[in-house]
Amino acid sequence: MGLRDGLTGLYNFGHLMGELERECQRTRRYELDLSLAIVDVDGFADFNERFGALAGDDQLKLIARHCDSCFRTSDLMARYSGSQIAVLLPETSAQNALIACERLRKRVKEVPMVRQGSVLPCTVSI
Repeated sequence: MGLRDGLTGLYNFGHLMGELERECQRTRRYELDLSLAIVDVDGFADFNERFGALAGDDQLKLIARHCDSCFRTSDLMARYSGSQIAVLLPETSAQNALIACERLRKRVKEVPMVRQGSVLPCTVSI
């Protein structure tokens, strides 16, 4: 079984769960901070119904690219479920995770998806 989600290129759920267990053990052992954020695409089912599944796929790919630019290379981003992306932030306090997540939320809102000449809305809840 591969480690990557075929659509987004992010890690898959199985890999996330293994890394989460490993990071939890490391966090307890060395008394470090660890944060986990779940990024949920707002209104994803309605978006798919209105614009089609291919537009929904493009929306998820766009958000995955934004994750790459908003989080550190040491953070692990994985497809958590259909419209959710998990971000594992090792050695990151809740306050610092909030800063990174807010950066992603703003980026997604400011850089809308364009499809066939139309600007399509996209927001996330984290």
